[in-house]
Parts: sequence; structure tokens; C-alpha cells
Amino acid sequence: MTQSPGAPNSGEPCAPINAILEDVRENDDNGAPVLEGSFVIVRGIVNVNNGVMDDSTTNFFIQDDNAGVNIFGGNVPQGIMDGDCVEVSGWVDLFNGLTEIVSSGAGNCVYSVELLGSEGTYTPLVLTCASAFEAFEGMVAEIRNVTIVSGTWPSPGNNGTVTITDGAGTISLRIDRDTQVPTVPQPSGTFTVRGIITQFDENSPYDADYQITPRYTTDIITGSAAGDAPLEVAGSFILRESYPNPFNGVTNVEFEVGSAREITVSITDVLGREVYSNTLRNLTPGTQRLQWSPTGAAGLYFLRAQAGATIHTSKLLYIK
Repeated sequence: MTQSPGAPNSGEPCAPINAILEDVRENDDNGAPVLEGSFVIVRGIVNVNNGVMDDSTTNFFIQDDNAGVNIFGGNVPQGIMDGDCVEVSGWVDLFNGLTEIVSSGAGNCVYSVELLGSEGTYTPLVLTCASAFEAFEGMVAEIRNVTIVSGTWPSPGNNGTVTITDGAGTISLRIDRDTQVPTVPQPSGTFTVRGIITQFDENSPYDADYQITPRYTTDIITGSAAGDAPLEVAGSFILRESYPNPFNGVTNVEFEVGSAREITVSITDVLGREVYSNTLRNLTPGTQRLQWSPTGAAGLYFLRAQAGATIHTSKLLYIK
């Protein structure tokens, strides 16, 4: 383990709060973090290499299954990488709507980032341009089948912002020169974008101006790899990743159907109680989808899809 402490601040004795990322991301009515100014100790998985989004200072994000946050400033161990598990001790702050943990604040606490090991990278959440982005701030996400509707793609060495749509809504695609994404040619048609959900809202109540910020040049996916290009058709069927997931209203469950003519879908809660069941009949090869809107409590649900002896499962996270 490697710990990189910062300098203690003068003032009141340190009273750290052992928190989870959901605590750090909880907002008041103005969209500011409830714990703003507090010194917290949290753990999370790094979802972008340190230095990629700002080559002049510490700047990376951590997340878990439920929330994410920006880590900004201070001395940290070298080589913080996507997939590392870290423990961060620092002060909760707000910068233009973006919740951060920063390296200085009130009291005599000591800022530190401790590398605990490597857990593996996070699979991007599949969102739409109409998603409730505040819930996903700081997390790595993917939006499929988008096109650029306004703005100019920056040239290498410059920052830029374009507006994208998937037909359901719009969001800003923030292109940061430090990421090298400006070296990617501007997509001319439909593409998929991956990146961190960020925010730059200068005015309270900090509930607007969300962005998706690609981390790497590979986060811009064009051609047959983008979005809904058909997968190789299986002998029976393939259960694709539901989207959006997590979701706060309706999620789309999608299949790539091969020889299956009937697929039975069931969804259970964490106690094993069945909350949804449906059988899709008279299927033809290609993409098939259904929508599910829960009527029960928020939380984790388990989806099971079966056609003959072929069974696929996945998890669905419903938030309110």
C-alpha cells in the first residue's frame, strides 16, 4: 500500500466521516452536496487514468455500483489507473455543479489517496440522452446511436463541445484536449460515445448542463462497432445489455434472436419474488426488445431469459 499525505490544515481537530460514495453524492434542494465542506474517507474504483483529463494536476474519477465522484488536486501515488481500487481522504467540494473530493479544507485533517489494489475496469452504464444524468455523475457511461446536431469538433490541441442526440433527448459531448480525443476525426454519421458523466452548471440549483466526456480516443466508436449494429446471430438468442441501466422509469430489454421462436422472460427482486413474467412468441431472427417499468421498490432486480435449454441472466438497478 502506498499513501500520499497532504499537509494538515490549521483549525479544528479532524473529525472524518467514513462514507460511501452515495453519501458524498447526496444533494440538498439546490443541487449542492449535503456533505459540502466535510472531510470524508471513501473507497471506489478508478474509472479513468489519472492525468488523462488534466495533465497539469491530479484529476480522476472513482465510482462504485451506485455513484461516482471527481478526485481533484493534491499529491497522489504515481500511476493511478483505470480499474485501481483506492481509498480517498479529503474534503467534499462543488465546482460548477460537479461534486469533488479535494485536497484542502477546514480543520487539521490530512488529505491522502491510498492504492489498495486493482479490481478491473467498470463496464459502462448504457444510458440515453434523456436519462436523469445527476444520478450518474462521475460514472462511466455509454450512449448509443447518436449524431451531432450542433457545435464544432475541435482540432488537435484544443477543447470543444458539441451537442449530440439519440432521438430521445440531447446532451453535450465535452471534448478535452488533454484526452487526445480531438485527434479523432469528427464522426460523420451515427456513432457511440463512452465517457464520464460530468457537469458544468454555474448557477444554483445545479440541475442542468450535463456532459459526457470521453476519456480515450477509443471512447468514440464509429462504423459497425457503434450501437445497434447486429451481433453475430446465435443459434438460439443473445441477451444484450439492457439500457438505460441503472434506470429510474423504464428500461429496454433487448435480444438478438437467431433460431429461438419463443423466449420466456422473468424478473425477480432480491428476495426471489417474481415481479414480472412474459413470453415472447412467434419471433423472427434479428433484434427484439421489450420495455419494463417496475411498480415496486427501488433496488436491484434479476432478469432471466430462457429459450429451450439456453438461459441468460442479467442485473437491473432501479433508482428513484
